[in-house]
Amino acid sequence: MSFLAILILVAVTFACTSKDNIQQLNAIDALLISEQSTSADKLLERIDIKNMSEEERTFYDLLVIQKKWQLYQPIANDSIIDNCIFYFGQHTDNRKLARAFYYKGELLLNK
Repeated sequence: MSFLAILILVAVTFACTSKDNIQQLNAIDALLISEQSTSADKLLERIDIKNMSEEERTFYDLLVIQKKWQLYQPIANDSIIDNCIFYFGQHTDNRKLARAFYYKGELLLNK
């Protein structure tokens, strides 16, 4: 197989994986918004985070924080929330940024 064919195959595979990740994360987000935290938790456990982009990983981290908050699970530290705030602020995703600020505020309030 030629180098170009391998490169195209890898690019197509990565693009499909990235699209699948975003679709899975959006589905989990919808579950959390409708407060189906236990179902969202099961789906979050099955996601392979090793090959996620920075955007996907940050969204995943935000969803994990939201799920933990809804299930009254402890959130070990707020550095993950700080990373979400930084990323979403830099990439002007105001909805996710607002959500990250909300959970940061809740954590600070409950310390």
